[in-house]
Amino acid sequence: MGMQASSKILKAEGSHIPFRVTHNYTLRPIELEDECLYDYTEKYYISSNIPKNERSNTNCMLLHPDHPFHSKKVVRKRKIPVIADMIRPRLPHLFQISDEEFGKYSKMALLLFQPHISPNQLLGKYKTYSEAFIAFKNTGYNKSSQA
Repeated sequence: MGMQASSKILKAEGSHIPFRVTHNYTLRPIELEDECLYDYTEKYYISSNIPKNERSNTNCMLLHPDHPFHSKKVVRKRKIPVIADMIRPRLPHLFQISDEEFGKYSKMALLLFQPHISPNQLLGKYKTYSEAFIAFKNTGYNKSSQA
């Protein structure tokens, strides 16, 4: 499984997913509401370069109306997808964690791979992140070998 030549690595600072990434994700364009955080970070970026003739272009989408920069910035599709390296420490492989760590693992995996508008939506009808993650995983979603 080698890295494709057309990929870049995008690293984020800190030990958590940066606020600006999650904030921009939750207020992403309505057209992208089915994208998970990982895919959104991999495929799209926010640009302040808004040529007037590109506002209706499919590669240039307006941010959600509630975003503070709704009228000043746009979301563009990346020409070259990036590999998002946002987590420190890395999300461990599912089989390398203890039962006690499974709840934290489940929450992080859901944040990254389940499309959502608010983290509160991740639980759905379940009481714990572990239950929600197991149900999510059983839907057949196989975005990553880590999840």
